[in-house]
Amino acid sequence: MIKRNLTRLLLLTTTFLSLSVVEASDNKALENEAHTFLLQHLQQTYPDSRVHIALNPISTRVKLVTCKQPVQFKPSRTGSSRVSLRASCSQPRWQIYMTAKVQITKPVLVTNHAIIKNQIIQAQDLSLRDTDITTLRNQFFTHLDSVIGKAAKYNLGSGKVINSSMLADAILIRKDDAVIIEAGRGALTIRTAGTALNSGKEGQQIAVRNNKSGRVIKAFVIAPGLVRTP
Repeated sequence: MIKRNLTRLLLLTTTFLSLSVVEASDNKALENEAHTFLLQHLQQTYPDSRVHIALNPISTRVKLVTCKQPVQFKPSRTGSSRVSLRASCSQPRWQIYMTAKVQITKPVLVTNHAIIKNQIIQAQDLSLRDTDITTLRNQFFTHLDSVIGKAAKYNLGSGKVINSSMLADAILIRKDDAVIIEAGRGALTIRTAGTALNSGKEGQQIAVRNNKSGRVIKAFVIAPGLVRTP
C-alpha cells in the first residue's frame, strides 16, 4: 500500500512539473518562426515571385515544452496552395505539424489572342501576366525563348496560360513543299530546287527529290523551305 501511494505521488509530482514547464512555452513565437522560415523557403524556391502565407494557428489545446535548441522546420513538397510544415525540437524531443495556405504570384506567359492548331507561335502572340502559380497544374513558362517557334497542338483561346501540354515542335516543311536543297562542297555551297516527299521538324531527316535530276536524296530540315544534305 505504501509503495502504491508513493507511486501515485510520484506520478502526480511529475505531471505537475511537466505542466509548469509546458505552459511557459509560446505557441505564437513558434508560429512567427514558422512563417519566417516558410516565406524565405518559398522566395528562394520561386525567385522573382510575390509570396503570401496564411499560417493556420496552433490549437490552444496544444502545449509544447520550451525547446532548448533552435527549432528545425521541414516543409512538405511545395507548389500547391496547401503546405504542411513540420516543426521539431531535439531537446527535449518533440514535433508538431503546421499547415498554411499560400499564394505564389509571378509573371507567366499567356496568349494575347486565339491561336489555331499547328500555328507557329511568335513573340507577338504572347505576353506576361501575373498569376498565382499554385493554381496551375502543368509546367508554365516565363521566358519567350522557351515557346517561340513551337506549334500549338490544338486551338488555344485568348488569355490562356501556356503550358507544355499545349506545345509541340513545329513542322517546318510539309510533304510536297517546294524546298531549297543545300549541299556543301568544301568552302563552296551549292543550292538547287527540290520537292519534299515527307513532312519534317527542325533537325529531322526527310526524303527530298531534286527537281533537276529527279534523284531522291535524304536531307535534314534546317528552316521552312530549306534542307541540307549530310
